[in-house]
This record gives sequence, C-alpha cells and structure tokens, in this order.
Amino acid sequence: MGKDWAKGLTKQTDARVARAAAGHLGLRYVRRTPIEQHKRGGGSRRKAPLEWNADSAYALGLAATDGCLVGDGRHVSMGSEDREQVEAFIRCVGRPNAYVSKDADRTYFRAQLGDVELYRFLLSAGLTPRKSLTLGQLRFPPALFWDVARGLIDGDGSISNYVHNPIRAIDTNYKYERFHLHFLSASLAHATWIREELKARGLTSALIEEHRKSPFTGEPSVIYKVKLGKHASIALAAHMYADPAAPRLERKWRTWDDFRRRYSDADAAKLVRRAGAAGRSYAAVSRTAGLYAHDGSYPSSGTESASE
Repeated sequence: MGKDWAKGLTKQTDARVARAAAGHLGLRYVRRTPIEQHKRGGGSRRKAPLEWNADSAYALGLAATDGCLVGDGRHVSMGSEDREQVEAFIRCVGRPNAYVSKDADRTYFRAQLGDVELYRFLLSAGLTPRKSLTLGQLRFPPALFWDVARGLIDGDGSISNYVHNPIRAIDTNYKYERFHLHFLSASLAHATWIREELKARGLTSALIEEHRKSPFTGEPSVIYKVKLGKHASIALAAHMYADPAAPRLERKWRTWDDFRRRYSDADAAKLVRRAGAAGRSYAAVSRTAGLYAHDGSYPSSGTESASE
C-alpha cells in the first residue's frame, strides 16, 4: 500500500479513513517544543490560548460583520477596505504576523487564517459559515458588550456628525448639529438582538428596513439598520471609547473624538437647542449617563453602567 493510498478518500467512502477520523475526534494536540524554539521560527502562530478579553470581544464584533468562517472547519477570513481593520483583527486574535493580502483590482485587504482554535472560538460565540442572513445572538461575557459593539460599528456600522437645516422652508438660518450611530445587518434576528442589548443598557434605538441591490449579485436585498438618536449615540460612543488604549478604527473614532472635544467647551451649549434631550449639550448628556469623558478624562471601565 503506497503512501498516497488515502488520497481522495473520505470517512463517508472508506471505513479505514472513518476509523482514523473517529480516533482523533475531540482531541486537542499540544505543541511539545515551544514555538520560539521551533526550527522554522515563530511565524504567525498564537503563543497563548484564546480567552475572553477586550481584544477578543472586539475581534468577535469585526468577525460578525466583515469576517467569514469557511466551511472547511478551520479557516477564518477577514476582509476590509481598511488595512488597519484587518491588522487589528489578526492582532486581537493573537496572530499579528499573519499575512495580509491586497486585491489586484481594488483597494481591499484580506487575511485568511488556518486556525482551528479561532474557528471553534467564534463558532461557540454564535458565528456560522454563510452567516449574513442567519446571524443571531452573539455569546460572550456581558461585561464585554461595549467592546463587541465597537467591533460591530467598525465593521458594518457608522458614526455620523453633521450640521443641517431641518426647517429650511420656515427658517433658512436655523442650523442643528446631528450626531448619531447606527448598526447594519442583513439578518433581522441579529438586528433585533442588538436592539435588545442596547435597551438592557438604557439605550433606545429604531429599527429601519432598507431595500437595496446586492453589491455582489445586483439582486434586491434587505438591510436592517439599528439607529440611535443623539442622546443614546453620545452615551454609546462614550462607553465604547472609554478606554483610549482599546482597539478601534481610527477614522470612526476621530469623528467621535472631534465631537467630544468641541462639546467639552463650556460654550458648546450655544451650538445646540436648549430644550429636549436631543438638544442638550454633550456635557449634560454625558452627566445624565453617569460618564465623565466630557472633561477629557475616561471612566475606569466602559462597562460600569448596565442600565439607566
């Protein structure tokens, strides 16, 4: 029997392959030689087991939006137009030296990791292959919600800050500054779960159904947007960015930080309406939420306030 006797055979077609597969089922193999002493060098291997922390929670949010579990049970793919985001993902899952490729015909970066441990970690957290339309609840320690939310926003969400005239027909000189965050998902179950998690933390949101054409097939598709108003958006952003050392997409964080710095000024109240929660200055809203980022400092934890 030659060395390639099993080539092309599977456990469904050959009893010998089935017996060998059954013998390995459920086993986890541990490296005997420390990876730094291996003759091939450290490479891009993970040096410690995956565990729940701010980095892995953020990576879960990115994987739930821009990631993919390949159907072979071992490969995890991450793609984005922001190289910074792909590099943040591989760093947060303990693979900082993994190769990041760029598509030849467009500005799009991707990393594909052959990593059974990471695959099973994300699978246990609620991700599945071909998840776009079926994604639902994500499973992780509740204290890490703000980190997961930051990953979801950096992946398929948005932070907007602009000035517009909502009553142009009545008063052309009236201006009002908007600040809001929203999450996007093709799965209604996932969008509903996001709203429930926000509500449990005292943040209200609206669910908006948008009909679009798929960028891949051109066929009609439905996207669900979970949108927060100004008050809730400020509170959410202050929690998500409470730790200045936490991983984040710089360009989205910059929108929040520019807004936060301007509204740290005592004169900021002149820029917004006096009445109504949506028109309060950032300092007033952040005090209502029990946060202190408005004065330039950060709370000790982004998870201190579970509900309001």
